[in-house]
Amino acid sequence: MGETEEAKFVMPSMLDCIEALLVSVTASFGFLVNIASFFVMVRSDSFRNSFGYITAYQALCRASLLLIFAAWATPWTLLLIAIGFPMKYRIMFTNSATFRYLIFITAYRDLTI
Repeated sequence: MGETEEAKFVMPSMLDCIEALLVSVTASFGFLVNIASFFVMVRSDSFRNSFGYITAYQALCRASLLLIFAAWATPWTLLLIAIGFPMKYRIMFTNSATFRYLIFITAYRDLTI
């Protein structure tokens, strides 16, 4: 037990490659649309009010999030990396546990609005 086992590299399947491609295409498309809407709102005279500033800022934030998501999720989908706790991944992310996480996130979001 004194030795540490090296993690075995698993080649991604065709389905994993398709998933990674879909994640990167979707995130890239969303990034481009949000950047375009940001520039339209910044350059348009009709958006030079508080609504325009808030929506332009929101578009910029969403574009940033999508860029981070594309750079973060695509390699992990290809490399099959469990994010936080690789040894406890199957325990932490069962269907029932994921459902509980989603209910908690939704309830927390609704309480903070």
